[in-house]
Amino acid sequence: MNARVSHTERPLGELVEGIVALEPYQAALPISSLTLDSRAASSGSLFFGIPGCDSDGRDFTHQALESGAQAVLVESQGWSGLDPVQRCYPVDDLQNQIGHIASRFFGLPSQTLCAIGVTGTNGKTTCASLLAQALDLLGRRMCLRILWELRQGGQAFRALQDAAETNPSVLNTRLAELKATGLVELGRDGYRLTGPGQDQTALLLPLNIWLEIGRRYFSLCSNKVLTRKLAGLSWNGPGSGHEYHGCPRRCSPSPGSPCGA
Repeated sequence: MNARVSHTERPLGELVEGIVALEPYQAALPISSLTLDSRAASSGSLFFGIPGCDSDGRDFTHQALESGAQAVLVESQGWSGLDPVQRCYPVDDLQNQIGHIASRFFGLPSQTLCAIGVTGTNGKTTCASLLAQALDLLGRRMCLRILWELRQGGQAFRALQDAAETNPSVLNTRLAELKATGLVELGRDGYRLTGPGQDQTALLLPLNIWLEIGRRYFSLCSNKVLTRKLAGLSWNGPGSGHEYHGCPRRCSPSPGSPCGA
């Protein structure tokens, strides 16, 4: 954060809630950027002044404010400078609070992240690396769709393109990537799954059960029933007859079984 980091404006009070007590007019100050460099401070900036190895950032508080900084937070320990009236607010242990403030400024991004932990004695690095590569590959556009369309046998390029509903350029790129990782190969019957590719696709099969049951349920039940009962829709799971609580008649999703609701 030595450079100026900009984002959507957020009120100062939202960023320092529970950290600094502010008056209402102070809490409403709009903050549009964060910086540790007083030279990068400008209109709307929130400047952090903390002691460093070679210099003390608090010594540049005036410079930041003169450059247009909306407010300044400084490490409170050993500080006896500007008072809050001048938009300078002391904070205990500021260095450890900056991360929390920055997280709020950027909308708490860690709350939407998916984290996977790999633990154990041996093989952690290998597993983490393989997992990262797999997630990267399978997360690319059309990769899963291609594996899915090849689950029942080989297909020529054009047939696979039509089945996957994609264009030749994307299909060529993804097939090359899937071949390079050993999930797909080109045989006499066209592109087909390898052994590892079949194992990977087998993990997706339970999703097909849900999709098929859902498709049949929605096609069999009337729109009126769905509108009235959709909020209560649930599936009892395997072995329960696949009954749906969303339909008042608890209709079966088996083919050809009309919903009497």
